[in-house]
Amino acid sequence: MDKININKWANFILQHPNGNAFQSPEFYKLYRNYSKYEPIIVYTEENDSITGILLAVIQKEHSGIIGRFSARSIIIGGPIIKNNDPLYLHEIMAKYFNAIKGKVIYTQFRNLWDWTDLKSVFETHKFKYDEHLDILIDLTDVNKLEQGISKNKKRNIIKGQNKGLIFREIQTEKEYYEGIMLILNTYKKIGLPCPSREYFELSYKEFFPSALLKTFGAFIEDRLIGVRMELIFKDIIYDWYAGADEKMNNKYPNDFLIYNILLWGHEHNYKTFDFGGAGKPNKPYGVRDHKLKFSNNLVEFGRFEYIHKPCLFIFGKIGLKFYKLINDIRK
Repeated sequence: MDKININKWANFILQHPNGNAFQSPEFYKLYRNYSKYEPIIVYTEENDSITGILLAVIQKEHSGIIGRFSARSIIIGGPIIKNNDPLYLHEIMAKYFNAIKGKVIYTQFRNLWDWTDLKSVFETHKFKYDEHLDILIDLTDVNKLEQGISKNKKRNIIKGQNKGLIFREIQTEKEYYEGIMLILNTYKKIGLPCPSREYFELSYKEFFPSALLKTFGAFIEDRLIGVRMELIFKDIIYDWYAGADEKMNNKYPNDFLIYNILLWGHEHNYKTFDFGGAGKPNKPYGVRDHKLKFSNNLVEFGRFEYIHKPCLFIFGKIGLKFYKLINDIRK
């Protein structure tokens, strides 16, 4: 990190067609300052110009020895390679393997675009391709946007409006912290992994100065009952985290928020709303069913995965199932 020029990094990401928020210096700082994550940045240069960026984050469920059984490296939206040149990709992959050696059980690339042309490079480095879906919503045509929303969702949105829901951007630190609690409570209830409060507090400090993060709320008068955090980078809105007061579900704050954020994105000239993960093809997934009611534009960019420590990988999967079972019993 101390060798890379931050301005060059930021400019490279900004100028590259595939540049995105998750490979930015701001995310490196967030990962570095969060107590449960460890960032890994590798890059390549030619003639004093950056030719490749790869920002990974090592995540662990616990610290100490137990943490070794859950340590994995996640790369979202990377690497970013100049001209998508396979030679630069080979070079940065070699550097990555050297940097990650001995630190994690597995590496997973969560793709944000189609890697078909360079898939063979990943295969050369022994990565396995795993199908995975995403939903991208076109924000450029408001008529098509409206047509893509199901009748059921439109009814819910109107019901929310009639029950007094107000849409607006979070304006104060106090409101933002209330939004954090809605997110934490929601993820806890549905049993999905979620970073701690510390992570979102750091996000506020790191992202708000650069306008990378926008947070929108659904309010009843002045009471926040639903929240969505969106990452804003170039002409794309990345749906990040969301939460709502389950006691207020009869007012449909989730549907109301998504609809209004899509309209906000159109009105502010953003081109795409990246709705995020939609699970695996041909495998039931309730979250995907919900998202498809706002658009049926499914894309399959997949994931690349490499297992560094096969025995620990199997042991970790068994341990994770046991951990979830214990948690379910405690509920």
